[in-house]
Amino acid sequence: MTTQKTALVTGAGSGIGKAVATDLARAGHKVLVTDLNPAAAEAVAASLRQEGVGGGEL
Repeated sequence: MTTQKTALVTGAGSGIGKAVATDLARAGHKVLVTDLNPAAAEAVAASLRQEGVGGGEL
């Protein structure tokens, strides 16, 4: 039995944080996307949801 892990990624609205969030989501983890810029965080979360990976939680 495998369990889905959850990752909280800060600064996930751009740059390295966005790359980490995307990689974790594609690896099958549930990802909570956070950033000081809420619009950027929402855009990344929406992209992950649209891709169907990682939950794309905000």
